[in-house]
Amino acid sequence: MPKYQPRKEEITGSGSNENGDNDGKITLHYPMLTRSNYSAWAIKMRVFMLAHGVWDAVEPRTANTLIETKKDNMALAAIYQGIPEDLLMTLAEKKTAKEAWDALKVMFVGADRVKVARIQTLKAEFEALSMKETKCVDDFTGKVINTVSTLRTLGDKIEEAQVVKKLLRAVSSKFVQIASTLEQFGDLESMSVEEVIGRLKAYEERMKSSSESDDRKLLLTHKEWTEKYKKRADGDSKQRSNCGGSSYSRGGRGRGRGRNASGRGGRGRGSSHHQKEGGASNDMTGDESKFTNLNKSIQGFVKFGNESKGKVQSFLDVKMEENANLMKSNNRLYKIELEEIGAVRLKVEIDETVWLWHKRCLVGKQTRNPFPTCTNFKAKKRLELIHCDLCGPVSPPTPAGNRYFMLIVDDSSRVMWVFLMKTKDETFQTFKNFRVKVETETGEKLKVLRTDRGGEFLSNDFTRYCNETGLQRHYTSPYSPQQNGVVERRNRTVLEMVRCNLKTMEVPDVLWGEAVTHSVYILNRVHTKALKNATPYEKWTGRKPHVDHLRIFGCVAHMKVAKGQLKKLEDRSIKLVHLGVEKGTKAYRLLDPNKGKMYVSRDVVFEEKRKWDWETSTKIKATTGMSFIVEGFDFNGDGYDEEGEWVPDTSD
Repeated sequence: MPKYQPRKEEITGSGSNENGDNDGKITLHYPMLTRSNYSAWAIKMRVFMLAHGVWDAVEPRTANTLIETKKDNMALAAIYQGIPEDLLMTLAEKKTAKEAWDALKVMFVGADRVKVARIQTLKAEFEALSMKETKCVDDFTGKVINTVSTLRTLGDKIEEAQVVKKLLRAVSSKFVQIASTLEQFGDLESMSVEEVIGRLKAYEERMKSSSESDDRKLLLTHKEWTEKYKKRADGDSKQRSNCGGSSYSRGGRGRGRGRNASGRGGRGRGSSHHQKEGGASNDMTGDESKFTNLNKSIQGFVKFGNESKGKVQSFLDVKMEENANLMKSNNRLYKIELEEIGAVRLKVEIDETVWLWHKRCLVGKQTRNPFPTCTNFKAKKRLELIHCDLCGPVSPPTPAGNRYFMLIVDDSSRVMWVFLMKTKDETFQTFKNFRVKVETETGEKLKVLRTDRGGEFLSNDFTRYCNETGLQRHYTSPYSPQQNGVVERRNRTVLEMVRCNLKTMEVPDVLWGEAVTHSVYILNRVHTKALKNATPYEKWTGRKPHVDHLRIFGCVAHMKVAKGQLKKLEDRSIKLVHLGVEKGTKAYRLLDPNKGKMYVSRDVVFEEKRKWDWETSTKIKATTGMSFIVEGFDFNGDGYDEEGEWVPDTSD
């Protein structure tokens, strides 16, 4: 849209300038409407037209208010001054200011249905707003105010108290203190948005000034500390030069030994004396020849009082007698006489009492053994090994009453099959039918079936059938779904994809069965990390899959009516909802939500960006307040990696 300069309008009235002259004129700059500023433009135009006294022509005070022709013409002229030339022809047929204003509102805001959809989207954005740690108060509150202004322009009456509570609820962690204070001691129902923003900005300025003050204080203290310890280090060096060959240690407090030990001290050579501070956890010496057995694998660094560092070369654990007669020197150190001895053989025995206490600790502290990071076996041929798992019950049930689905994965090709079921007892017959189908299709025999220990897989009929047909069974250990990680991870992937398909086009949750089938159909035709340069479909069939026929799940579709005796004026198509590809045919599955009837057709035109209005459906409606729930399945579990092998949990 081309840019235009805003027009000016002068209003005559009583007034005076700084010199006392009554010029009586106020200059108004009419804003120019663009494609993106309608909300701000409408607010400014309303204020200007109120100043002119012609706003009643656009929004009468009552339904019976009579508008003067002159006032209406002035209001219409004001509107024309604020629009670009390419919109003039759009308003050319509008006779009154109200008609012109309403036409612009519909054009830029939308009809009632569009406004409702935009309001819902903006409300979701409003609730999702949160202040990041790196953002300032102005940036965050600006986003909130802009969203609220747009909502109010669309006709949503969002309350001031709601905005205030949102601001206090969404601030970052550094503003939690002031937010809690306002919530506890302030009247949020009467508090204005401007007051909250002002208090947050004042608190922000206070934190900035406090931070700068702390930084200056820290630098000054560090400088003084450096000068102080520089003098002390010079004194220590002189003292060491006067001590001859004596070895001494000035230790600090610390924890543990070896790498985690901390202490300070100097070192010398040539004497068997060792000086120890009473409060030190570790002491040092520089004469390595005094020891016959040193652990040089434990190394680290020690920090001295003058900020220098020394490297620890080896470590020896020496146990001192508690009642040793030690002489304390003037500098609060204990002088120890160390005698050199030869190598000594020590006998080690196991104390049964100690081992008993160790076993007792296992009762309260034993953890699970780690699982392998990858599988030791992968099938080379189709049907050499398959993984199977039952997922459910799922709420709500499908229109057909299905509450479970069984997922089967071939280990070699990673191709999947899914079967919807009403109850668990259908598992056995469903598996029998599946086995006959795949063995007939491939000409190969199914060799190994891996499942968990669910009752549906351990029934007498299932076990007898496997024994009679020579099908080998692999079971997971109790409470160890990690051992069947391939199908468990694919279960999670399918369910995540189902939720995305349902939420993207706002499809009711009762149609989750269609979404599961469609998700498995797509996953079989896309890349997976378990295979190199091939998809599961290609690995199973030997043919590359075609994906150009795929359409967005849940979008609006128009099906050609294929009746042979159509009358001249009858509709040639029906508006339906796309639910995926019909199994075994080159056609689409289409649903009529008003009749609850399913259609299969190849003559379909799609509107992939358009959603179905489920609120107006008569048969299948939106499940308001109902969520897609799968019992016994953890959506948030992080134990499975992207492809399906189990990653061990080392948290315990």
